[in-house]
Amino acid sequence: MESTSNKALTRTAPHSMSLKLIHIAVSLAFMLPLSSTTPCRSQESDTASSRSSTNADIRFYTPQATVTHWVQSVNKRNWREEYNCYTGTQQANFTYKVMVSTRELSDSQDLTIELSRTLQSYSFASKLLDEFPSTRMDLSNLHDPKSKQSAIEEQNEKRQEQLIRWEREIQPLDIDWAGMIEDLQPLMIQNYQRHELDIHPSQTGIAHHLHYHRFDPPSSIKVVGNRAEGTIIAVVCDPDIMVDKDADEREPKGLKAISSWLDRGIQKLPFRERRVKRSPEKLSLVREVEGWKIDSVPYR
Repeated sequence: MESTSNKALTRTAPHSMSLKLIHIAVSLAFMLPLSSTTPCRSQESDTASSRSSTNADIRFYTPQATVTHWVQSVNKRNWREEYNCYTGTQQANFTYKVMVSTRELSDSQDLTIELSRTLQSYSFASKLLDEFPSTRMDLSNLHDPKSKQSAIEEQNEKRQEQLIRWEREIQPLDIDWAGMIEDLQPLMIQNYQRHELDIHPSQTGIAHHLHYHRFDPPSSIKVVGNRAEGTIIAVVCDPDIMVDKDADEREPKGLKAISSWLDRGIQKLPFRERRVKRSPEKLSLVREVEGWKIDSVPYR
């Protein structure tokens, strides 16, 4: 085809100089795409790591943005948004904890009915939970420290086995997990509040666990390739009240920040803000297609 084009150009060119100029122009036209793609290939490794962030949700555009959004979600007790901040493995961990905790509603008929409706609306078969028995354990009858520690380790092993299976078999199901978590949250909180003065599983359940800490803003986040690490400080707070924003108003070290269920029942006096800060802990993030997501974080 190229030789045919040259013949045509030879016939129509009035001068040999014009022929040469046209020939050069045609050659350059074919060469330009090749020369323009060569730098892209050499830069592909540099730009690939930023493509996901370019298309990412603004909430997860940078590691700092993700952690800031996560802190706000946790402190506002927004389970849905907290869930959205996690990687796949951490999301599986979150849904597992929420779903197995729905057993806390079993002795409340109205909440059980609402639970059933919610699960049906998201096409989640409740019988799936039967394959993940409760890992709760009563340690009150164990007095020997070694026996308690052994029982706790055994409990953790069983829970880890269930978590692995949940991530492999249940989490991939076509379910709007974020939406279902959002609808289940008020049921779990209402159940917790109902039994606030009782000895009930909900008092050490999911609402208690997720509301036990709030977090200070993140600091010292360092990015290396597609991973980032930083530190964060958890604050233990009374689950019944919102902790104020003044980080300097806290009790001296050594004072207990969390009252027992009995204390909360008897001492219905005007509450003051109670808090105790924990030592800084590491958290890590991974860059995914949707942006930066939290891969590990303490106390969740």
